[in-house]
Amino acid sequence: MARATVLEDVTSIDWTIRDYRTEDEARILEFLRLVLGGGSSGFTRNAAFWRWKHFQNPFGASQLLVAEGEEILGLRAFMRWTFATPGGEVRAVRPVDTSTHPGYRRLGIFSRLTQASAERARDGGANLIYNTPNAKSMAGYLKLGWSKMDRPWLLMRILRPVRIAAAMLGLRRLTSISDDDFFDAPPDPIAALLKDPEYVTRLLERDDVLHRRAIRTARTVPFLGWRYASPPSVRYHALWVRGGRADAAIIYRPKVRNGLREVRLSEVFLSDESGHSVREAIRRLVRLVRADYLVAVAAPGSAHWRGLMRSGFIPLPWAGPIFTVRPLAWPAGYPDPTRLENWHLSLGDLEIF
Repeated sequence: MARATVLEDVTSIDWTIRDYRTEDEARILEFLRLVLGGGSSGFTRNAAFWRWKHFQNPFGASQLLVAEGEEILGLRAFMRWTFATPGGEVRAVRPVDTSTHPGYRRLGIFSRLTQASAERARDGGANLIYNTPNAKSMAGYLKLGWSKMDRPWLLMRILRPVRIAAAMLGLRRLTSISDDDFFDAPPDPIAALLKDPEYVTRLLERDDVLHRRAIRTARTVPFLGWRYASPPSVRYHALWVRGGRADAAIIYRPKVRNGLREVRLSEVFLSDESGHSVREAIRRLVRLVRADYLVAVAAPGSAHWRGLMRSGFIPLPWAGPIFTVRPLAWPAGYPDPTRLENWHLSLGDLEIF
């Protein structure tokens, strides 16, 4: 990595903002564990995860800025992302691992790091910043120019209503469960789906045509391999149906959430406008998993929405993650990224990792 350059001096409190250096890794991981804990959503915050997340991403290595005084005071990490649009591909960044040392808060570290990171991203050719902040950090983002949109629509299919009711009443709650206890038969790993890259590419192309007017992640076989086949500490699985023009595939992840067995449909790919192709895949998934419910994200009126609704899902408009964007250098004539109806998002796009 090139020698770091100092971007800003704040002499009144004696700290600087600089680029991340390779030799920072151990200190940064210790700092993140101090501020954010050992991990979230099943991801373990260790060196393997750090390198996978920030340096193996096929969209490019993350932009990493460090606030440093006598010790590390803050980190601003922007993951790189590429979206496809009707006008062509656009480059984006996603803030992750946002952290300020608990002993140095309210000194402007977050806002200065964010402003410096946004300027660096814009100068580097990024067209957009997008994020899924929690309610606690939302005010800070809005103050810095982010646009908060409506929540993406979450859809749920309830499989075991009695267990869900018991958990809600506090009568029965799981704390953990192994993958083996989630399935009635061994699930297929992502690698099994990706063994036929030509088939996957055709399916991605057909799925992409269904959403050609929307802003959506530029998905490729290498991207799916990085995002779902290789993350340390978390396992995703795949299920697919091959039937010529009625192909469908699901990438999913089991997780214990609020004491219940949840199966997240991280990606749903289908090949027909009606959404019929996904119904058989959902039927097979229901027979395979011992889940209390399934959950996915889809835009109202889309082929994915129709397919999931016909498969027994119901919409939960109040339950989706918060989605925010900040255009930096958005091309003229492209769909307005501050309008949620112009997006085709998956649960995998919104997952915090």
